Amino acid sequence: MAKILLIECCNFQDFPTGGQLTFAKHMLSSFKDDLILIGLARNKHEVGQWTTVTINKINYKYFGYLYLDRNSRKPLIPLRLRNYFALMKHKHKFFNVNTKNILVQSPDTFLGLYGNDSLNICYRFAGTENPLSISRYRIGRSLSFLFDRMFLPKLKHAKLILAAADNKSISNLIKRSKGYLSHSSVTQFPTRIDTDIFFKKSKEYCREQIHYPINQLLIITTGRLGWFKGWKFMIDSFLLFKSHFPASKLFFIGNGEDFQKITDYISLLNCNNDIELLGYQSQENISDFLNAADLFIMGSYKEGWSTSLMEAIACGVPACVTNFSSAKEIIAEGINGFVVEGHDEQLFSQTMIKALSINNSHLPRQIDVEKYSVSLLKQDLNNKWELV
Repeated sequence: MAKILLIECCNFQDFPTGGQLTFAKHMLSSFKDDLILIGLARNKHEVGQWTTVTINKINYKYFGYLYLDRNSRKPLIPLRLRNYFALMKHKHKFFNVNTKNILVQSPDTFLGLYGNDSLNICYRFAGTENPLSISRYRIGRSLSFLFDRMFLPKLKHAKLILAAADNKSISNLIKRSKGYLSHSSVTQFPTRIDTDIFFKKSKEYCREQIHYPINQLLIITTGRLGWFKGWKFMIDSFLLFKSHFPASKLFFIGNGEDFQKITDYISLLNCNNDIELLGYQSQENISDFLNAADLFIMGSYKEGWSTSLMEAIACGVPACVTNFSSAKEIIAEGINGFVVEGHDEQLFSQTMIKALSINNSHLPRQIDVEKYSVSLLKQDLNNKWELV
């Protein structure tokens, strides 16, 4: 098997959290030691050095090109810029390995590698939205118009382009490219889920595991804590919901740049006993929380093919979500959840109540899970990408 350079601005284990890290971990579980990892250095002394890293009992050849302080909430220099310049500085040190196959998931990573047409690059859109439009930095948002103009034309140099998005979002991406991309050049490639971890379990057992009483309603949301995930909208909607169900609680699982903002907002509303931020959790723990939940919610303004939603669906918990990309392809209306148009808190809270009436005894449906299993990832990717 030809080796693949998997280049990602992460440590391939637990930082920084998000859908791109999850997909990278799925690549590790599928391709194992057929991968060479290029990512975040474990300490400052390993930047620019080849080392060996053991992940899940497998030894990987590893090059750390950038060190990040995981306690930093909003660095002065945007991470995308730091990632780009670090790759530009160090790429000559890992381009001499005996493989031309490279998989990347972010535009700054792709641009950092740009300029070598001999590379067999597979680029995966984790989401097709313009990333600068959801930047934490005001100047980034103001320059978002440059993204499509500067990045999309260069993608013609990728040998394979995958998109974790629904067909409508892919069509919008192609339209934005002004002719540089076409329906034949972009392949839909949904997010995967580890069905050995995310499957239906006994709610009673999982309530015991998380130490939460069985007679109280539990609402769960998972994912990155950023404004575009709609955390304020979900909190406001939950408080309306709670007026009908006083014995209910909302758990946020995940980390992100808005952790402190959410904490402050919860304190401002004096609802610390009703809403809890659990931070980073292992996938096994997330599975237990999902199986313990009565309802899963997402209030995102922008998404790719949502890993968080797929994991919830695989655990058989009813979902109430906003209409982001992929929502209507994942949710079977009234069967495993509901999709709400817009961001009206009153409507969303009413739909949350409606979703509680879903009989989940026959969930999850195999049709909702099987084709997205990580067990098929290697086969599906090899069918689309000719390695050299």
